[in-house]
Amino acid sequence: MGLLLAKNKITSKSIQADFYKKYYNKIFCSEDTSNFSFTDIAYKITHIKLEKKIPNKKSESLILEIGAGQGEHLKFVKHSYREYIMVDKYKPDNFRFKNRKVRYIESDIKKCKFPKNNFDRIIITCVLHHLDDPFLVLSKIRDWLKPGGTISIFLPCDPGFAVRLNRFLFVNRKAKKVGFSKYNLLNALEHKNHVWGIEIILFEIYESYKIRRTFYPFLFRSNNLNLFSIWQITKKID
Repeated sequence: MGLLLAKNKITSKSIQADFYKKYYNKIFCSEDTSNFSFTDIAYKITHIKLEKKIPNKKSESLILEIGAGQGEHLKFVKHSYREYIMVDKYKPDNFRFKNRKVRYIESDIKKCKFPKNNFDRIIITCVLHHLDDPFLVLSKIRDWLKPGGTISIFLPCDPGFAVRLNRFLFVNRKAKKVGFSKYNLLNALEHKNHVWGIEIILFEIYESYKIRRTFYPFLFRSNNLNLFSIWQITKKID
């Protein structure tokens, strides 16, 4: 198998790049109504929930989105902002946002350098499972946030039972339908951290912050029975 992969020049990076550039939108946020499915509905709901009850919204906010993809989340942001900075390892070939307020940085978040107390809001969408060192990255993010600012996190409950069931019943089928047959392999390569460990890290790093966490689709706290949780973490003003 190793020789076969080497011969065909298939690597973990090539699988990931291929997925995000060609298939991610088709699977989770398709604009083709004939190909619309439960995965599109669920994905849209996560973006809507991430924008609910955001503390301390400012009309002149400086926003950082980590793991921005092709800018799928931006259209759900209802409050105004001075500048919206997107960071992702894979910049889309045809970036569709020409707004002068939107800037895209193609980079690993670990390599990014921003001033301390710089951002009014930081958005993290389905990123923490993928990081080699989530403690390091979340510590950097903590320093970048202004007093009174908020970190908004969409955290899938992976590898909880409901997430695995949803993947089996819906996501895998949609992925194969649009031509991507390696979705299970992709998750094995990318989802390096489990939700229970990420939660412990978040509570440790942001111990002195105000944390509001909400589970969906059920409101009771269970990573096995829910699909995701939304975190709004606010830095206190001294």
